[in-house]
Amino acid sequence: MDPDDDLGRWPSWVYGAGSTPDPRFSMANERTFLAWVRTSLALLAGGVALDAVDLDGPRGLQTAIALVLVVLGLLGATAAWVRWAATERAMRVRRPLPSTAVLAWFALVLMVVAAALVVLVLCARRPAGLTPTTSSNGRCCRGGVRRCRSSQPACWSPTWRVVGSVPSGWPSP
Repeated sequence: MDPDDDLGRWPSWVYGAGSTPDPRFSMANERTFLAWVRTSLALLAGGVALDAVDLDGPRGLQTAIALVLVVLGLLGATAAWVRWAATERAMRVRRPLPSTAVLAWFALVLMVVAAALVVLVLCARRPAGLTPTTSSNGRCCRGGVRRCRSSQPACWSPTWRVVGSVPSGWPSP
């Protein structure tokens, strides 16, 4: 193919060198780019969703995990574009394809986030013996028992399965 066909294409530092590779390889590179973008969008959506949901666990941990997911989404999209461009240029100038070190770091950070999510889920478990209730005014504290102010009724109230068995720290029925 004529390299002059690629002069008006952007980015010029990718398309301005070498010759046009086999379209099958360019399309495969593009599909990989789109898969990275799709993953980045999922990470962004997960971070936003985690921030929007009010869990009973530590709010700081929840916010930190949400922020890490959003940053990973941003970095994933950036890495996708850089990797696409580097791979396309390498194919055009007939050089070896770039390494995938960024994938290892990406996977490592995702494993740390997954471990933090496990901690968050374990911390957000409701104490035993709690059942959902509504208050007299029909509203309850959205943060669960641990984050309710004294002026807000809790969403969960204690129930006792065995008469006379009151958990320590709970008022008598």
